[in-house]
Amino acid sequence: VDNGPLSWLGVFEDLPIYSNEFNSTLFKMHLYNAKHDYHMLYFAVKEPCVLQQQEADSLEDYIRRRGAECDYSHQDPSNDFQRVLGPYGSLYTEEEARDKFRGIELLTLESDTGQARAIFDVRHKVQAQAYFNIGLTCFLGLLFVVWFGSIGRDARTFLIDPITAIMDMIAELSRDPVGFAAKVPVVNALDNFSDARQVEAAFIKVAKITKVALGEAGLRILSENLLPGGRQLNLMLPGKVVEACFGFCDIRNFTDATEVLREGVLVFVNTIAQLVHKCVLEHQGAPNKNIGDAFLMVWKKAEAADTAINVDNFSEFEPFGSFADNALAAVLSLLDELDNSRILKRLVQDPRLQERLPNYKVRMGFGLHVGWGIEGAIGSVHKIDPSYLSPHVNLASRLESATKFYGVHVLISSAVLSKLLQPHHIQGTRLLDKITVKGSVKPIELFTFDRESDAESCTVSLPEYKEKYEKAVRLYLDGNWPEAISHLQQCRRDWPDDQPAKNLIAYMQHTGGVAP
Repeated sequence: VDNGPLSWLGVFEDLPIYSNEFNSTLFKMHLYNAKHDYHMLYFAVKEPCVLQQQEADSLEDYIRRRGAECDYSHQDPSNDFQRVLGPYGSLYTEEEARDKFRGIELLTLESDTGQARAIFDVRHKVQAQAYFNIGLTCFLGLLFVVWFGSIGRDARTFLIDPITAIMDMIAELSRDPVGFAAKVPVVNALDNFSDARQVEAAFIKVAKITKVALGEAGLRILSENLLPGGRQLNLMLPGKVVEACFGFCDIRNFTDATEVLREGVLVFVNTIAQLVHKCVLEHQGAPNKNIGDAFLMVWKKAEAADTAINVDNFSEFEPFGSFADNALAAVLSLLDELDNSRILKRLVQDPRLQERLPNYKVRMGFGLHVGWGIEGAIGSVHKIDPSYLSPHVNLASRLESATKFYGVHVLISSAVLSKLLQPHHIQGTRLLDKITVKGSVKPIELFTFDRESDAESCTVSLPEYKEKYEKAVRLYLDGNWPEAISHLQQCRRDWPDDQPAKNLIAYMQHTGGVAP
């Protein structure tokens, strides 16, 4: 409320009531109130501004002579104020005004000296202020909703969602480290998740490095050894029995290569390791150990859910996949890679290596055997190696060593042959011998796989040669060595470069040609 009405009240303090000047001022105040939308309900003044009877026969005569219209009987008896009547004066008494209107709808003003008082109807102003307050409240509420939504959206976009994404990454890494390591990191500076993406890329890099260091199977084994919460390793857990085809391979003449190449031998062996791991992974296997010039490889058989493996009798557990075929296919693929690798051909042309080993070519021996193994993490919190423990693992290693005696690239146990499903794999194998290997109780039959590329000097077909050779081996195993030698000599004429025939003849002749 402005100070206009209050200022007008101060003017009336020195004016006699109903005088021309009083009436004129009252009219002017009425115009002001009308212009500024003040509705005056009550107006009264006190002494000394109340007109005293002077120079007149009566008060009515004085009022009439001054031009005022006043009914003196309307004077308020309840207080010292005299209500001003007339068309521009009071509409109600003070009590009537306060009874008719609510207190919030009235504006009561008094002059500075308290000589004049007025009461105004301000309902329209109160309503306008109420509407304004409602509008302001709605506006501020809407503004708060928009602001909160904007802040909430930004908080979710730049804080909550990235943190949630990082927590999801950690959970995914703990749940499936191998799958996480296979992810492709996506880092985009314009992405709202750019920080989270960088964290994800770092996690993926760590997972990839761990996978390279431990292998895919090793990463799975270690993930299973993590305690709930993933804070530390628990190595005091029982291993897991799995059926698998275990493969051992060895680089021939590695000691000579190491002495000649010295620091360059790492490039040499890592080039071979790259080919070994590539072929194993391409055929659903898992590289497990790198032991200088030797490598352990594992092809696990797919297991049915909730099926227990009887380690004493695998015949009760029917094969669910050609894991043995995958193992043999990986070995054959690797032999082809070794023959055709331009990088290896360039490396073996080192003058020092050729001087030490004239016409040197990279050759490897392979031993494959199927059996059960205990899968688990071996070591302590200071150093661990995911690995497989079993006499069958050791047997695969001994088969690889025996390839040197038989003069073949690969030796396959009868356990592997029994698991082969591919016809061309079964038909390509050839029986070489039946022996009792150290660490084994029962004799096992040994087979090799004949490649066309290794039989260039063979004058008959490989299936025909296989039939002749295996007939000689059966005679040898039955103790009929003279007949066995005769048949093997015929095999030598058909395939002069066949080392198994040559070595078996030499063995029997060395013992006098008579079975013990």
